Amino acid sequence: KREDLISPLYGGNKVRTLQHQLAVCESRLHQGGKAFRNVVSVGTGGSNQVVAMVVHARSCGYDAVDDDTATNDDNGGGGGEEEGEEAPPRIHICWPIPDAPDLDNTLNLLSVLSFTNPTTFQHNWGDKLTGITNLRRALHGAWTQKEFIPMMLGGNSPAGVLGQISGILELAEQIEKGESIDPQRIYVPVGSGCTISGLIIGVVLVRHLKGGKGVLCHAEFKIVGCNVHEQMAFLDRVVGFHLHPFFFIHAVDCYSYVEG
Repeated sequence: KREDLISPLYGGNKVRTLQHQLAVCESRLHQGGKAFRNVVSVGTGGSNQVVAMVVHARSCGYDAVDDDTATNDDNGGGGGEEEGEEAPPRIHICWPIPDAPDLDNTLNLLSVLSFTNPTTFQHNWGDKLTGITNLRRALHGAWTQKEFIPMMLGGNSPAGVLGQISGILELAEQIEKGESIDPQRIYVPVGSGCTISGLIIGVVLVRHLKGGKGVLCHAEFKIVGCNVHEQMAFLDRVVGFHLHPFFFIHAVDCYSYVEG
């Protein structure tokens, strides 16, 4: 599958994550949900999820201001609206921790900053004192969801996982049509766990629909998760973060794990 070709604007599997998330935001926004006027995309400094959010949320009316009049001031204002006119819904960015300063992460960070009006959430790794001061407000706001709606790391949420399930259903259709091989292994980079959770559920759903026969039913089939973040790898070594039932990801017969 060529997930990089999934969108001419910005491809990759994060488009699937956003497919249902943005639909929920758009629907709640039209229903008058005030908190949905401020969506906070949380990610590391080089997050693909943050880039995808900034790019694709505009199709739902977020950050819909005139680029000629938009500003990116320190208080999180986007500019562009007349006095007395309600500001358009906003995408705010929260980078709590940096990423390795490699080319890919740097390009992602610069891509977000290249937009004229992505606002900041005043809780980024370079803003130590203010970040600590606002941490309580951020956690309380994320819990109550009255002032803003958080989009957590990797877009991990039920709506995000639902989008990843569709990827497996598409793969099953391609296999049945002879457009793809029936794999014995699928290797997946694991960060937040959103993608791999959707793939696992998708495989179980395909097997259920096919009666346990046909595609993705090879006796040796496994989805292999590979850590991509040092922090997650540390949590796996210490507490088994991705495999312990307490952390919501249960091992099933189609899942194995490779420590990164």
